[in-house]
Amino acid sequence: MRRVLLLCLLLQFTLLPLHAQRLKWLRQTEKAALENGTHALPGKMGVSYQLNRRLAQSYRAATQALQQIPPGKDIPVGEPARRGIHVQKLEPQELYPDVPFLTTSQQTADYLLARNNRLFLQERKRMEQVWEQVNTALPTLTRESRQLEQPEDPLQWLSDQIPTGLDQLFIGETHGHKEIRETVRQLLGTIRQKYPQRQIILFTEFIPQEITWENAASTDRIPKYLQEYVPLWEQAVQNDIRVIGLEPQLVVQDKCTCSYMNSSGKQGNMSIWATLEGVRLRNERWMQMLTAYRTQYPDALFVIYTGADHSLYNRPFALTANYPKETTFVTALYPDKKVTYVSSGRWNAAVITAAPYSGPLEKISDQADFPQPVLKWSSAQLSQIAGYDVRVKIPIQLEEIDY
Repeated sequence: MRRVLLLCLLLQFTLLPLHAQRLKWLRQTEKAALENGTHALPGKMGVSYQLNRRLAQSYRAATQALQQIPPGKDIPVGEPARRGIHVQKLEPQELYPDVPFLTTSQQTADYLLARNNRLFLQERKRMEQVWEQVNTALPTLTRESRQLEQPEDPLQWLSDQIPTGLDQLFIGETHGHKEIRETVRQLLGTIRQKYPQRQIILFTEFIPQEITWENAASTDRIPKYLQEYVPLWEQAVQNDIRVIGLEPQLVVQDKCTCSYMNSSGKQGNMSIWATLEGVRLRNERWMQMLTAYRTQYPDALFVIYTGADHSLYNRPFALTANYPKETTFVTALYPDKKVTYVSSGRWNAAVITAAPYSGPLEKISDQADFPQPVLKWSSAQLSQIAGYDVRVKIPIQLEEIDY
């Protein structure tokens, strides 16, 4: 019996170096497959398998970090992504020209979503600083909000707050509200009045990249789901404001989505372009365009009209981070209420609730409460913490929606 045990121990110690060598070989082979594009490797050594495995690993890590968020805190941009859906049209060389081992849409989707999950881990750490800054400044923000006299005409008030020495005016909206679009349409006229002689260029995510709006005939070049913005572009043209699209054609044309987990632990589907990595890629492309046009038009006023989360000072990959605060101003437009609909029959949906809409500060901290129609801060430091210079809540009409 003792001889058998001795032989087993000797065999085990003999095999350990071989096992270590095999693990080292596997890691080296895997690295070579990813770096050099060795796509022909079979099974577990192939690029597709390794990318899928990394996506699964990153998702587990991201969901663990999500579950550790303290009560009352939230991450306004970004969720752990589990898998891509309808990803047949992702072009690897267009999205990641410096990553040669990506050759298929599925590989690109897995790579993108794994990057998203790693970015979520970074955003989780960054938000700890944001939460601390907001909570520290909250007494001052609350006091200033209560002392601010609320105007009878919020649109005129908003126009009056915009400084005259700007180079970049950001208008960040909450999508899906015709009342907010109408506010922006009217605001374009007041901006021209404020800058009667200056060249003004309006850049927007609501038009495909490099398309310049000229007149109503340009509508044919705009996807149907973006044509609700046409009155804004017509207003801009009437005020001698050039309108240029920012959104890459790939984003406009591709409808790929992904499954994700939200802060409540529930799973759902979202556009792959709304993930942290999707936003990073889009903002990066937008900045390339904006930088090129700034070189061409150094003295023009750039009005940059996007979703608020692309531009608020405290958001990840914010466009505003690329500009000096002295010549930059951020206006955030939010609805005054959140409307919830419920099916009341086979074809109809009726309003059931209209709760107050959470603004950008309320989404970060459950201690924040700013029901005022307009907000403005007394210092650039407070604006940076809050995410905007001015916030306006736009009254939203309650109406029954027919499907």
